[in-house]
Amino acid sequence: MSPLQDFDQIIAVSQDQINASLDARFSLDAKSLKFNAQIESGERMSATMTPPTVKLFIDHEPFKCRFALHFVSGSFTFYTIRVVDGKPTVVTHEIPIKGWTLAFTVNLGLDVLKTVPPEIKAKILIPGSYSVSQLLLDFTTADLMSFDPELTKTPGLEVPLGKDPERDDKIGSFIRVYLKELQLSTDHNILGYAVTVPDPSVANPIAPSFPPTSVQFQTMVYQGDLPKKVPPGGLDCFLFLEMTQNRTTPHTVIDWEWNWVQPPSSPPGPREGGCMVIAKSVFWDAFFVGRATFLNRMALDMLNRVGWAIDNQELSSIGGADLAWSLSDSKPSDSDLAWKSTKSTSMSWHWSHHAEDRSSESRPYWHDSDTQVTVELDTKNNAINFSANTHIWRENHFVTPINRATKVEIRKINATVKWGFVFTLTSVADGVLGVSTKASYSPPQTSLSKEQTSNFGHFEVQSDAELSANAKDHLDGVMGKINLVHDVAEAFKNHSQFVFPGGGEFFMKDPVFNDDGDVVIGLTYKQ
Repeated sequence: MSPLQDFDQIIAVSQDQINASLDARFSLDAKSLKFNAQIESGERMSATMTPPTVKLFIDHEPFKCRFALHFVSGSFTFYTIRVVDGKPTVVTHEIPIKGWTLAFTVNLGLDVLKTVPPEIKAKILIPGSYSVSQLLLDFTTADLMSFDPELTKTPGLEVPLGKDPERDDKIGSFIRVYLKELQLSTDHNILGYAVTVPDPSVANPIAPSFPPTSVQFQTMVYQGDLPKKVPPGGLDCFLFLEMTQNRTTPHTVIDWEWNWVQPPSSPPGPREGGCMVIAKSVFWDAFFVGRATFLNRMALDMLNRVGWAIDNQELSSIGGADLAWSLSDSKPSDSDLAWKSTKSTSMSWHWSHHAEDRSSESRPYWHDSDTQVTVELDTKNNAINFSANTHIWRENHFVTPINRATKVEIRKINATVKWGFVFTLTSVADGVLGVSTKASYSPPQTSLSKEQTSNFGHFEVQSDAELSANAKDHLDGVMGKINLVHDVAEAFKNHSQFVFPGGGEFFMKDPVFNDDGDVVIGLTYKQ
């Protein structure tokens, strides 16, 4: 089963990468690491902190996470009223918070921006209109009535949290003041952005199946044994769940089917920071299959060239300039190039023509021309294989009157040229947002057999070696002109603009096909 579970595209970003982004943004903003909160009663908490962290996954809560504040030093002061000698007396308490971690639950929210910040707008180069949604930590929903017992650490605190409601309420009030100021003065609570478009054909004319038209999110847990030195939760992630072509969202959330993030390894795996998965229905069915019909035109062109080489004695090469169509009365139109058969991971096409002329008493002939094309998605070898077979069969008679008899010279020619391309998705240079496609081809295999009753010189034709060399020369010439290679590169060129974290950027790397035919692209984080 595809990990996409009927979504068109999913982008996963690991908890470790989110925390790296938070670390970078808070570290560059010294003010945000100073905790100074005072409430109306005059009570205060003052502290210095290291950058906060998030713990993404909460069981049965896919739209919430834990947010943790880490205190290096500091203290807080609060007052209580005690009855001393029968009189109410204000008692001042000062609690050191060195080495504390306070973790609490906050909601995650996906909000559409009414005004896109200039620095974000500058990153979005797609044409046409678009909308930007931000995934954020909604500090207004912070549950400060209870702290997470697993993540919260309070060394030196005599009465544990949860046992002194009055004190705990004051701690919650201090944090609420800090979070409000943080949310008003910074964008540090933003975990990422997602871009959607109303008209995919404008946003990406080459691949209108690519741009997302709707987006939602959830968190997802990593399952399985964690390697040593990998902290629990570091490989959990949040997911942007996207649909294209204005299709309806299939579910609210997806179930665990696959680990979206890879554990650290040497050398690093492509999905250590996260990944982008594009459905087979988006890349293969909607984009590649339709654009690959040019391969059928290429096979027809080769068939025509082989026909010229067989039928024209004076033609020494099948390469070079375009040759006039010679195999039938009219050249097949673009509509004739549509695939004859399409299966889940393959398509095929064929064309054939039979011509004969018995009316000529001196030169009757019977001619057959045919070509077959197959394109197959080879997920095991991370490739798209194209193969073509062009076949020319000729029988020509040359009838010569000799006195009262006739001399019949018969020639039969069977010529076949087979070749193929292999398309592979590959990473482009580091720092470039995109995916390129390499195309390589296997040298043509040719076979040419002749039968003739005599050799009067009427039926000279290329040898098998000449036909093979000419076919190779021709294919060498067209290799650099395969538009599909350019189209795939252009289709992916701006695709990473559709999602990025709150700080830094992601770069695509090491695209592969999974067993279901989806494109899986690793994401590398650059701060």
